[in-house]
Amino acid sequence: MEARASGAFPLPSGVWSDQHVATFLHRIGRWAFRRRRLVSGVRLGVLVVAVVAAAMAPAGRFGPLADQRAL
Repeated sequence: MEARASGAFPLPSGVWSDQHVATFLHRIGRWAFRRRRLVSGVRLGVLVVAVVAAAMAPAGRFGPLADQRAL
């Protein structure tokens, strides 16, 4: 891939350059790797909450999609 010249396509205010995005993603990845047990625990916790919420959700009012008619 060809690198852009710094003045070829000026970015609007508030838009990050490719280098800023790459640096940001690298820092997030490094933080997540160093704290991988915490990240795994948070992901597992979110999964448990999602499963519990799905189990507690009320059943739908309608049967299978094939049985539904246009209202």
